[in-house]
Amino acid sequence: MKKTKYLTTGEFADLCQVEKHVIFYYDQIDLLKPFFTEKNGYRYYSYHQYDTFLVITLLKNLGMPLKEIKKYLKDRSPARFQELLDVQLARLNAEAESLRKKVQYVSEMRELTKEAVCAEKGVIRVVTLPAAPLICSRSPDSGQSLFMDDFSKEYTGFCKSNHLSDSSMVGTALRIESDGTVDTSRFSYLYAYAAGGDECEGASEAAYPGVFPGGRYLTVYHQGEYETLDYAYDALLSYARENGLPLGDFAYEEYIMSDAAVSSPSEYVTKIAVAIRE
Repeated sequence: MKKTKYLTTGEFADLCQVEKHVIFYYDQIDLLKPFFTEKNGYRYYSYHQYDTFLVITLLKNLGMPLKEIKKYLKDRSPARFQELLDVQLARLNAEAESLRKKVQYVSEMRELTKEAVCAEKGVIRVVTLPAAPLICSRSPDSGQSLFMDDFSKEYTGFCKSNHLSDSSMVGTALRIESDGTVDTSRFSYLYAYAAGGDECEGASEAAYPGVFPGGRYLTVYHQGEYETLDYAYDALLSYARENGLPLGDFAYEEYIMSDAAVSSPSEYVTKIAVAIRE
């Protein structure tokens, strides 16, 4: 054989952009043997083995153990290689989707925190909000209500049955009574936005569909512990009465800043929106 056609261990390591000890180790564990070894122990590699090294590196970077890579290389075939790539592609797609959701969650939380910081607390405004599909913990038309003491149990069951992650925004709907009051000790249902399918794509078939009605809303940002939300409702409902604004069926609470961002419940920010009946 003409040595000019082959590479020494050092030359092959340079080609592969790794230290020589990596090439020695691959030889030691029979993962990538030299193309031939002379009697004096000098190892020589073929340029074609660079492709094998690239496959090893690819599979290693994908998390495949060297032992499994070794098995594959001893019994490789186009069919097995495609099967292996299909498995890895599915795993990478799942990881990419998980990462996409994390990016979305961080972006949404960043915007909500910015909204909470910039909002004028206690100021009642009339705004126009778009309609959005929801999934709900109970039928919005059932007329049922639960005590706030049951919130944690309802929340856990809602998230679990609909495969909602910790990153899903879950709000609370409270019924507006016929006399225009709100009993803040009770709630009607929990909800999560289903627009685009991102937050709720794992929703169960038993999920209750609902809708956040589009139109004009009375809104207020309340800063303080959840137990002090009565003050925000009193101000909001008084504003509606004084201005002759008939209200819709529900008040929607969204907890846009809590202990992830602040250390004291007195700094929590809750957004309340009540539809104005047209």
